Formats: sequence, structure tokens, C-alpha cells
Amino acid sequence: MSIRPWVIVEEPDDRGLRRVTIGGDAVGSAWSAGGLRRMLGRLGYPANMDLDDPTSICWRGGDSRTWPDRAWRRRATAVVMVAGLLASMVLNAVIGWPDAAGALTFAQRMTGGLFVLSGLVQGAAAVMVLDYWGNRQVKLSGAVVLLAVLIALATDSLLLVMWMEETEYTPYLLAFVPLWCWSLWALVLLAREKPWQGAPQPKTFAAGLVVTALLTGASLAYSTMYQPATAPMHFTLSAKFGAARPDRREPFVHVPLTLYMKNAGGIPVYIVNDIYTVRGRDVAYSRDSGTRDLLAEWEESAGKGGGLVGEAELYVDDFSYTTISSGQDVSPGGSGHSDSRCAL
Repeated sequence: MSIRPWVIVEEPDDRGLRRVTIGGDAVGSAWSAGGLRRMLGRLGYPANMDLDDPTSICWRGGDSRTWPDRAWRRRATAVVMVAGLLASMVLNAVIGWPDAAGALTFAQRMTGGLFVLSGLVQGAAAVMVLDYWGNRQVKLSGAVVLLAVLIALATDSLLLVMWMEETEYTPYLLAFVPLWCWSLWALVLLAREKPWQGAPQPKTFAAGLVVTALLTGASLAYSTMYQPATAPMHFTLSAKFGAARPDRREPFVHVPLTLYMKNAGGIPVYIVNDIYTVRGRDVAYSRDSGTRDLLAEWEESAGKGGGLVGEAELYVDDFSYTTISSGQDVSPGGSGHSDSRCAL
């Protein structure tokens, strides 16, 4: 019979995980007695090994029946964390990729690239969640998850602030508002866990957080200043006809037309081109026997603006349209508002 090194099972940590060392070397951690048997079996120990034999195993902080792990709670937390990180990754990629791939300015492409990069970090953190809520074999897993949650909180806060400026419905609202609530929950949960304590270089990790915060603040400031890409444009347009008057010399009737255009939004714009067209409609009354007797009454009522105009429209035919006037209201390259008048 071969003599094997003494197995030492440490006391459970705050999550119920017990570290296992053999011969002074850490060989892993176990959540349960079954997990401990499987670990020892891979190392050559018999499957029916007596876990209560003090000559083979030394228990610290409990015995073979002390396993305080709540597996369902731990796994449910991990699932919610992974779902939130993957959703944040998709949202950042959808928002950032159009600017990163084809924005007009370098600053816009940098902002889009930062969104895409933050999405990649969140995707990596979703994988790290499995280790951090598992056996924690990777020392940086908790720090990476914390960084990803801070990025999600900053990004969702940015989107929420931008939406509150306009308060207009967008399908993204159904994504970043729940994710903002999720990021607050995840940050509180990680603050209790203190994952930065496991980082091998906490100062470097803290510096990375500061840089991330500065980049997020720069993105927020740029997005606020670059309003044409984030805010809608609003224009006020109106056309009004004035009182008609006959020409003194020619057989024409002059109708004043007032065109009004104003930029009612908060974004300066330039007019590339504009054109207006006024068309007149010419009709003739039907001359059959059924309408001949009332023709004079209809024409008189229409000329005086009476209430039979709509009824008279039922007895017309031979519609034709004629362009009366056409031109530009504002010259190309103009800005501000326009209030021009012309006579037709």
C-alpha cells in the first residue's frame, strides 16, 4: 500500500468554497463532498476513500459535512450577471459600430471605437463571471467583471442623460433603462464582494478605472457638443394667401403669397436648395339640362364665398392644372429664418 500525502481541507470562505491542499500545494477548491471526491480521484486517490479518516484528511473549520454553499443562489447570480454583460456588449456594439466603421469625423470614429472596445471588454467579462462565481482560478476575473460593470453603468448613464434631453421614444430605451438598473445592482453586489482585493496589482487596476472614467467623460462631453448627430431637427413651415386684387392695366388678378420658414430646433443648418410651386386649378361647369337652371346661382355663390361651393364642386368636369408661380424662397447656403412675400 502506497503512502499518499496528507490532504488538508481549509475552512469555507464567505461563499462556502473550501480550498484543498496536498503536501503543502494548493490543488483546487471544492463546493461539496462529491466535488472533493472527484478532485481526489483525478489525483489518484480511491473513490471510496473515507473522508472522516483523520490519518488521511485534516479538516479545518468544520468536518466532511460542513458545506455551506448555496448552489442555486450562486448559479442564479452568475446567470443574471452573464445575461446583463452580454446584453450590454450587444448594445455597445450596435451603437458604436456605425460610427467606428463610417463616421465622417475622426472624433466620431474614436467614440464609436471606444463603444466597440467596451463591448469586447464586457464580452470577456461574461466569460470571467463563470470563474469568479466558480472556483476563482483566475485572480483577475473579479477585477475584469467589476471593470465591465462600471463601463456598463457609465454607458447606460450616458444614454439615459441624452434621452432625457429630448424625451422622445426610441427602441433603445427598452434596452439601456433596464441595463442601467442592472448595472446598479451588479455594482452594489460586487462592492460587497470586493473583487479588487484579488488583483495582483491593485494600483494598476485603479489607474485603469481612472482612465476609463476619463474616456467616458470625454465621450459624454463630445456627444453633448456634437448635437447634429444626436438631436433631431425641427422646422416651422407655413404658406398664407392674402386678399386678391385686380390689375389696373392687364386682365389679371394678383394674389399675395407669404411663405414662412424658421428653424425651430437648436441646431444651425444651411439651406442646400429649396423651391416652391403654386398651381391653379381650372374647371368648367357641366352644361347638361339638369344643372343649367342652377348654374347662375352656383357661380354667384362661389364668387361671394357662399356655402354652396362644396356642392357646386359636384357638377364640374374638365379639370386642368396650371403652374402660376415657381421660385426659390431662400437662396442656397442661407441660414436662419425666412419670411418672404410675392404676388401671383
